[in-house]
Amino acid sequence: MLALAVFSIASAPAEPIPFRNDPTLIPTLSLPTCISAALSSGDEIAIAERTLAAARAGHAVTAAKQGLSLSATGSYGATLGLGDSSQAKRAGSADGLGLAQSFSGGLSLSQGTQSSTSPFSRLSLTATQGLPPAASSSSAATSVGVSLAQTIWDGYPGGQTRAVVEKSLLALRGKELAASQARSAAVARAKLAYVTMLSAQRVLELRKGSLERQRAMLRQIEAVYALEQASSLDLASASINLRAAELDLRSAEKDLRTARQRLALLIGFPVDQEFAVAEVEDARLPVASVEEAVSTGLAKRTDAAQLELLRESAGIDLALARAQGGASLSLSAGFNAALGWGAAPAVGEAASLGFRVALPLFDAGAAQSQVDAGTALAEIHAIQLRQLRKSIATDIADCYETALIQAERADVAKSSMELAQAQFEVVRTQNEYGTTTNQDLLTASVAAATAAAAHASARSAYLTAVLQLETAMGL
Repeated sequence: MLALAVFSIASAPAEPIPFRNDPTLIPTLSLPTCISAALSSGDEIAIAERTLAAARAGHAVTAAKQGLSLSATGSYGATLGLGDSSQAKRAGSADGLGLAQSFSGGLSLSQGTQSSTSPFSRLSLTATQGLPPAASSSSAATSVGVSLAQTIWDGYPGGQTRAVVEKSLLALRGKELAASQARSAAVARAKLAYVTMLSAQRVLELRKGSLERQRAMLRQIEAVYALEQASSLDLASASINLRAAELDLRSAEKDLRTARQRLALLIGFPVDQEFAVAEVEDARLPVASVEEAVSTGLAKRTDAAQLELLRESAGIDLALARAQGGASLSLSAGFNAALGWGAAPAVGEAASLGFRVALPLFDAGAAQSQVDAGTALAEIHAIQLRQLRKSIATDIADCYETALIQAERADVAKSSMELAQAQFEVVRTQNEYGTTTNQDLLTASVAAATAAAAHASARSAYLTAVLQLETAMGL
């Protein structure tokens, strides 16, 4: 149950790494430990996470445009009147002389702000206090006003600001998918490197056993040769078999060393650090049928999800392009009240209501060109998505069938290994009784070693096939 119990444990807690505290130890690392180390040490993961953090902050800024915003304004003005001194003298008035002052303030609540001057909705409250010159006969005046501006329709449901926010959200989801893909790729690389090293470990142990067997066979042939019960051909064959076993062991040691270094690079360990990897159970397929594998892959593959996001974003662009060539409707309303603080206070009130309709009449075909471009892009993304889904289905079906074949090959290799070992035992017994030749014994010994190596290779190929299937399925 490797696919469920071993390959799907990327989030399992990692075990401590002994050699980091004591360099003299040669630890045995588990798969969760290697996956955790790969995720924490990879530069690609760090870049993806920081890119995602920046995208989240950028989306928060964009989303704020659709929220409420409150602003305040205030101003002060002063006017020094010099007046016409000759007229003032004749009239005996000082209305044109002195310092006139005004104070004003306001609050503005807006929503769906594409820009500071064109929000989707705005409610404003203003107040002004005017103070005439001290020598003037004019009285102070206060005015209060409230106004509402509302865009009822601008060609896009909820307003074009909403479209900007929706596109920003799609972009954020794309960054999230990219970060998830980076993590999945790091996990897949760590799993493959782990399985490669594990297979190299297994082969090395087999080669060590084979070497010991060939040494024993050479000693046996040398002994019977001394008794003149073996030929020089038998002795030469035993020597050659031993030499081949020594070369096989050297090759296995090289393969293990290379596999360990590659895994060390992925998990951030020194390449010269000695360590082993723990055994895992033999795998089984993560799904029961090719149909389930394809269905799971289409739902989980990030490349398909990314293309779907592009298709949705193109749809928003197309809707905005159509909105540019359509009508827009807005409403404005206001109420103002003014109060004069003279000997006989006076109150003035005014209300207003208006509608505005804007309809482009001629733009040299620019709006329609934008619609045509958006339509073509949306169709391109839809075609690409269909092609990708077909490609994904084909790849998954191929990986699934390959895994099935490799599973059967592993079973056949196991049976062949057991048969070769049984035949070796039979031939060895017969050789003890003199019913088979030394050449038969040597041949059976080599055949048993070859079958064991073939079984180890078949197990490795099956584990790799399962990993490739999981990767194709987006697991």
